[in-house]
Amino acid sequence: MDPKRKNLMGEPPVNPKENLLNFQVKASIFLVSLFAGFSTLIIFSFFLKNSGDLALSRSLAFALLGTNSLFYVFSCRSLRQPVWQTNIFSNHWLILGVGGGFLLLLSAFYLPPLPALLRTAPLDFFEWGMVVAIGFGTVLIIEITKFVFVLKSKRR
Repeated sequence: MDPKRKNLMGEPPVNPKENLLNFQVKASIFLVSLFAGFSTLIIFSFFLKNSGDLALSRSLAFALLGTNSLFYVFSCRSLRQPVWQTNIFSNHWLILGVGGGFLLLLSAFYLPPLPALLRTAPLDFFEWGMVVAIGFGTVLIIEITKFVFVLKSKRR
């Protein structure tokens, strides 16, 4: 569980009638989903067309979707603060969960009999680098969305 924010009492109160899924949350979900979906589709299509290897293309798509989810959770902890202004290591359970998620993801590629069951192919260093870079792209989209909404709220 996240520790209490230091400036929590300095923030304006939340309107009790406001939906939990307000416009900012819905916009973030939409943009992240759009980016994750299109980037996965583009990577899958590109590798399938250029390599003809369905297992590799499918594996990249699987790794990309898994990594995206494990990366952007850090950005979603606060809708007001950028991820670099938060202590990402303050929630030990989250770190444990993300680390466990990465171990499970890696096991789908390298721990027998999972690759055969899931029909995954091992990824090389370049392919993992591409997956990680796109994962950071998802975080960047969330951070830009947060920045825009913080600017809009300051203008009011």
